[in-house]
Amino acid sequence: MADVGAVDVAGSPAHQADTALLARLDASGTRPERPRATVTDATVVAVGGSSARVRVAYVVEAHVQVAADGSRTAVGASRPHESTLDLRWTAGGWRVEGVA
Repeated sequence: MADVGAVDVAGSPAHQADTALLARLDASGTRPERPRATVTDATVVAVGGSSARVRVAYVVEAHVQVAADGSRTAVGASRPHESTLDLRWTAGGWRVEGVA
């Protein structure tokens, strides 16, 4: 399972949501192979001390999903998405605390 701590603040809503998503994928036996999100635009909405809010536009790149039986399914790139990230500065750098 991926290390969501490299992206999310431990114990935060973002961390809980990402951990739950990975657990569902693990339980289903489905494994995305090299999934990648590409940020196409980012706008700082607010900054204050050790926190920031950033609006990002992104796409999930084309990738392959591998089922428990080894069958492979090609997944095309997603349409553009937009989310607002609540970020927190940590000893390891900026981490996601919440997503709206």
